[in-house]
Amino acid sequence: MTHHINTDHTAVVSDFYTWQPINTCPRKLKVLLLTDGGSCVVGPYDGQSWFTHWAPLPRRSVINNLVVEHIARMKILDELKED
Repeated sequence: MTHHINTDHTAVVSDFYTWQPINTCPRKLKVLLLTDGGSCVVGPYDGQSWFTHWAPLPRRSVINNLVVEHIARMKILDELKED
């Protein structure tokens, strides 16, 4: 398992991944940003002082991508049948 529910039962927490120091964040690229109030937002970082940490965006699983590709192919086949 790669995650667990915290002791307050209010969040799912990674067992391995941690927030990275904000001084290591790439500039002007979309990332997860942690505010000094503890909220997470998605957006580009450009030195704003209210962000304290960052994390890369998670990627979709290969299985989800294959399902999306399959649905797109099936839609094309259905459209061809109608011609």
